[in-house]
Amino acid sequence: MADTRVHETTGEKPVERFCPKLLRALPADIRDARETITALVHKDFAVCFDGNSYTLPPYTVGKKITLNADLYHV
Repeated sequence: MADTRVHETTGEKPVERFCPKLLRALPADIRDARETITALVHKDFAVCFDGNSYTLPPYTVGKKITLNADLYHV
């Protein structure tokens, strides 16, 4: 029902604007744009990244982990 209403900003119906025939597939080799670091988990179950501390499960103490981060997720 909502896909058939005219959008206020675009002036088009979403059903017509996002027609599957007009959409293209994503490229096969999308680059990973996340920042990746290797960090040691401290005794307090935490790793420091970008001025913040992030806690992990207790069994990870003393282990090195790989941390991936982008603008919204760590």
